[in-house]
Amino acid sequence: MVMTGTPVCTNTGNIYNNKQMKFIITLVLLPMLGLVSIMNISARSLSSDLKALAQNGQYRMMLCAHRGNTAAGVVDDVPESSLEALDLAVAKGIDMIEIDARITKDSVIVNLHDPYIDAMTNGTGVLGAMTYNELLKYRLLTPSGEDSDEPVHTFKEMLEAAKDRIYVFVDIKVTGIARKMFDIVRELDMLDQVAWYVSTSTKAEADAIYSYDDRAIICPYVSTASKLKSYDKLYDLSIAHTSTEKMETADNLLTTFSTREIIPYANHLEADAQIFPSENPDYTYLERMIGQNIRFIQSDVCDMIAAYAVEKGYREENVSSVEKVCRNNTAIQTKYYDFMGIEYTRPLPGRWMIKKTIYDDGLSDTEICLCR
Repeated sequence: MVMTGTPVCTNTGNIYNNKQMKFIITLVLLPMLGLVSIMNISARSLSSDLKALAQNGQYRMMLCAHRGNTAAGVVDDVPESSLEALDLAVAKGIDMIEIDARITKDSVIVNLHDPYIDAMTNGTGVLGAMTYNELLKYRLLTPSGEDSDEPVHTFKEMLEAAKDRIYVFVDIKVTGIARKMFDIVRELDMLDQVAWYVSTSTKAEADAIYSYDDRAIICPYVSTASKLKSYDKLYDLSIAHTSTEKMETADNLLTTFSTREIIPYANHLEADAQIFPSENPDYTYLERMIGQNIRFIQSDVCDMIAAYAVEKGYREENVSSVEKVCRNNTAIQTKYYDFMGIEYTRPLPGRWMIKKTIYDDGLSDTEICLCR
C-alpha cells in the first residue's frame, strides 16, 4: 500500500520468525470481532473482471497466490494449501488462490499438489491409496517443517472458504474427477469464481467441464499463437496460461492475446527468490512480464509483488475489512523487525522490514514494508 510519508507496505496478518525469534501477533479474524456485517459480501464475477482487465487501455495486473503461499505466510510459518493460507491471502487483498485437485481411494477430492503425501504432511504414502479418514490422521507441514493444526482439506472445504472472498484457480492433477468437481462448484454457485487450469494430460477434464456448462472459465496452457486460437475456438477463452519466455519468442503470441482480449496468465515462481527474502528485492523479471503484457501473475510472494505494483501504478490498492477496521483506530505503538526477527526502534531507510502496529483497542496489524 502507498501512503504519503509512510513506508510502502503490504499487510501480513499475524507474523513470527520461526527460526530466530518467535513473536506472535494475533491475526484478528472477522468472526472473532463480530464484524461480519460490515463486509461487502456479494457474488463476484471472474469473467467480468477478466473482461475489464483485457479492455483496460492501461497496464493493470491481478495476482494469484500459488498454493496460497505468500511472503507473509513464510514469516508466519503458515502451511501451504491450508485454510490459514487462504485467509492470509484474503486479508492482503490478493485476487486468487491456486489449489490442486486430487482424489482419495474413497473418491474424496482434496487439495494436495503431490501424488505422495510425504513432502507436504507429517505422514507418508500414496494419496490415491488412502481413504479420506486415513488421510485425516496427518497434518500439513509449515515452511519450517513443523506440524500444523490443519489436515489436508477437501476441494469443497477450500471452495467454501473462498466463496465471495477470493477467486480460485484449480490445477487439475488427475483424470476422471470432472463431474464431481463441477457438481461441487455448481452446488456452491461458484461457476463464475473458478478458473480451471488444464494441461495436455487433463484436457479431457476441461472438455467435460465445458460440456456441462459453457460458461465455465477454462485456462489451458499455450505456447504458440496457433494453439491459443485453437483453444479459443474450443472454449471461448478469457484467460490462458503461458510463460514470459514464450511471450517474448513465439511469433504473434502477444498480439493474439491482445487482439482476442484474452488475459495472459504466467508464473513468477522461479524468480520469487529474487524478491523475498531479500533486503534489496530485484523486480527485473517482473518487469519483463509486465513488458509482455502478462496481466495475471502467479507467485509464492504475491503480497510483495502487490506492494511493488501499487507503488508503480500497475495495481489499485486492495485492502480487507480487517485492515480497514485497523485504519479507523489510533496507533499507540509501532515496532520494526528485520527478517531475522531482530527488533529496531525505527525503520531503516531503504530496507524491507516487518512493521508491527498496536492500536488503542488492542488490535494489532503487521506489514512487510519498504522503508523510505
